[in-house]
Amino acid sequence: MNPVTQLTGAVVAIAIAALFGIFGGVLLILLAKHDADVQARFRSAPPCASAHDALGGRNCTASTSGIVVRKYVDRNFPAADVSFPEAAGKVLVATFSNAPDGERAWSAIPSGTAVPVRLWARTVVSVDGTGTIYDPENYRNAGYTPFGVAIIVASLALGAFAVVAILGERRRLLALRP
Repeated sequence: MNPVTQLTGAVVAIAIAALFGIFGGVLLILLAKHDADVQARFRSAPPCASAHDALGGRNCTASTSGIVVRKYVDRNFPAADVSFPEAAGKVLVATFSNAPDGERAWSAIPSGTAVPVRLWARTVVSVDGTGTIYDPENYRNAGYTPFGVAIIVASLALGAFAVVAILGERRRLLALRP
């Protein structure tokens, strides 16, 4: 195979790898921004006048009592339907982490019992002191913006360096031709 053709293939492969790095960095920045925005809304939410406000979807937090109606596994996550008698039996889903602490908390709550529940904007944030997967305090991507920027910069630098080096080698090979 012609060395110039091989180098052209290498340039294309490096360009594709750099594009994937840029795409990954942008995706990480977008996830970090989303999670940071949700955390900011949650942390700035005032206490609700009543749990009914949080059950209705208002941006406020409420600590109340709910009754575990049913426990089940939803897409490999332990979950429980929690009913709120003060809101005419409205039922929300509390989905726990499938990590050991989430599974322990889920298995320790018997069906049919009243448990302390923390609500935010029609979301069950914690049950009996254990955060659910929708607890914004458990979002892990919020601080990853600098890593996303670093991945983009590294991908651009690697791509630029490789392209310049390969094009220089191509010029050298072309100069050697008879």
